[in-house]
Amino acid sequence: WIYFGHYTGVSRWYPGFMWNELLGEAGDTYIPQERPWYVAATSFPRRVVFPIDKSGSMADLVDIQGGNGALPVLTQVNAAVKTVIGTLTEKDSVSVIYFNETTSYISSSCSGRPFFYSMSAVNKQRVYSFMDSQTAGGECNFQAGLDAALYMTNDTAAIDENVISWESDCETIIVMITDGYASMGEKHPDKLAELVTPYTSGDTVRVMTYGIGKSADGETLERIACAGRGRRVHMEDGDDFSSMLSDYASYASSTRMHWQVTAEQKEQLGAVQFSVPYMDALGLGMMFTVTKAVVSAREDE
Repeated sequence: WIYFGHYTGVSRWYPGFMWNELLGEAGDTYIPQERPWYVAATSFPRRVVFPIDKSGSMADLVDIQGGNGALPVLTQVNAAVKTVIGTLTEKDSVSVIYFNETTSYISSSCSGRPFFYSMSAVNKQRVYSFMDSQTAGGECNFQAGLDAALYMTNDTAAIDENVISWESDCETIIVMITDGYASMGEKHPDKLAELVTPYTSGDTVRVMTYGIGKSADGETLERIACAGRGRRVHMEDGDDFSSMLSDYASYASSTRMHWQVTAEQKEQLGAVQFSVPYMDALGLGMMFTVTKAVVSAREDE
């Protein structure tokens, strides 16, 4: 079989088959950018920081996509973030930071500060367990979440020799998720944007913001994303959060259109990659894929 996936979500498979007959309802939400074979070919080693709101409103029940009951917002966000983490490889690293009045994170035994986990199968489970331990409650402090996440972009920070091999040229993407507005700490949109600007003057850091529901502070999230040279995404209650977070995957995998690419990275894009083992969407079980990026020769694409 041969697969082709585009960062816009278009996919082509050879040989062809009757999509609905083989995949059923799963075909409606199939997104190539979320598949390990796509991620392996299109991404450079990256560090991803997820500052996630866990204030009291995140405990509110909202409909699950498709109308199959309701779950707390935080539960649905965690499931979506786990989907994204599941696509990452051991070349990548992740830090998950929860914020309400203060912040919660997996801290380094040496510094007591947050740090990155390389995305091996074992470390993914450690991160998932930490995420499952979090409960929603309290006020919402955007400043606390941003300060902790931005700290992670410092190359002298977040290093634990037992956990991660540091890559100085990694992309760092901050994916901030909230369903509300700042009720304490710095609240002014411009002031919060000013916190971000000094960290995103180079070409290796981007900030994306995701607002959930009508109560999300769209103006502030827009300012933060603009200052971070990323983008803001709005998600409605009842949306499929996992699919909406695929916008992060699209953005990250299309970096050669948005970011400056070094000669070394261009060479890496042309190399054949092996994906991490993954469960096949067609039901064939555990497998891995030999994969390679196809890059447009046009400078404007």
